[in-house]
Amino acid sequence: MSREKHHLNVSCEATNLQEINREIGQLKMVIGFMLAKFSPEQKQAVINELNGWGLPNSAEEFDQFVNPRPPR
Repeated sequence: MSREKHHLNVSCEATNLQEINREIGQLKMVIGFMLAKFSPEQKQAVINELNGWGLPNSAEEFDQFVNPRPPR
């Protein structure tokens, strides 16, 4: 199997912590929406991998897209 080389140029023009926080929040939502399109098995596999990589906070955060919670 040959490996292709790819170059990505991704940027964020934030001038303060509030803008950085907004950008990170938007990115998390995009990832969550993409995760929601996976099969139930694939969704759970992602959560398990996050936990396996020592990222329990991220696993809990993205688990909301896997196992929606009722409104409070």
